[in-house]
Amino acid sequence: MLCWIFALAAAAGAPAPEAPPPPPRLVIAGGPLFGPHAPGEAACQTRDGVQRCEHTGNFFGVGANLELRARAVGPLFFHARGAVIGNVRPRPYGVHKGIVDVGLGVGVYSRLAFIRVEYMFVPTFGPNTYLPPFYDKQSGRDVWGKSAGMISGGVRKYFTPRLAGELWGGLVIGPHSKRTTLQEDAGIDRILVTFLASVGISFDLIPGRAPPPPKPAPAPAPAPAPAQPTLPTPVLTPQSAPVAAPPESPPIAAPPAPEPAAPQPTPPADSAIGPWQPAPR
Repeated sequence: MLCWIFALAAAAGAPAPEAPPPPPRLVIAGGPLFGPHAPGEAACQTRDGVQRCEHTGNFFGVGANLELRARAVGPLFFHARGAVIGNVRPRPYGVHKGIVDVGLGVGVYSRLAFIRVEYMFVPTFGPNTYLPPFYDKQSGRDVWGKSAGMISGGVRKYFTPRLAGELWGGLVIGPHSKRTTLQEDAGIDRILVTFLASVGISFDLIPGRAPPPPKPAPAPAPAPAPAQPTLPTPVLTPQSAPVAAPPESPPIAAPPAPEPAAPQPTPPADSAIGPWQPAPR
């Protein structure tokens, strides 16, 4: 239980993985090439109680190839491949000195693996004759056609953002082979079913274009103001008609207040009437 808790905590704290780069637009690849293989003619003889066997007229190729790939759309690539392959079985025991391989095909590629189909034009060079087993003249003959097909797949590992190592192999069907020799039962008319394999490197000549950044979302439009409800127009009826209020009477002016009486001056002291003077008339 604690292990799960620590694992979840580590996953939560780990940074988000970076997005893989876009696929390249043009790639060049190459490396050593192994194949094809064509079995030859075999025979055994016993002399003085000792059995001896010989195998001649065979072919096993080793060479090198160079390839150019161009991206069409998404993970779909077209490729053109050229190779020169020599026969490791020396003449005159082996047939043909080698072949030239020119291939055109289409495939689906990712950064880790790929699968593809290919048409191959495979003309041979060197004599198509060989020494049959236990014979001293080149009386055997194996004539090959010039067309073949291959379906192949492989894996890739990037060492730098543009340089990768590759390992691939494929099933080759063709070319047509017609062998004639001294022994009638050794003659054969066949379609070769063989292989090709390679270990090489690839380099992105033209890297892919990064996708444009996403456009910002448009600002939402302001919401319209809510509509005011429309009130129905009232219909006046005698019962609903408002009672007219009587007109207001003008305010009555208040009578003016009487003016205060003027104060009477105080008579001088010498004119005061004493008790010894008669009252004025």
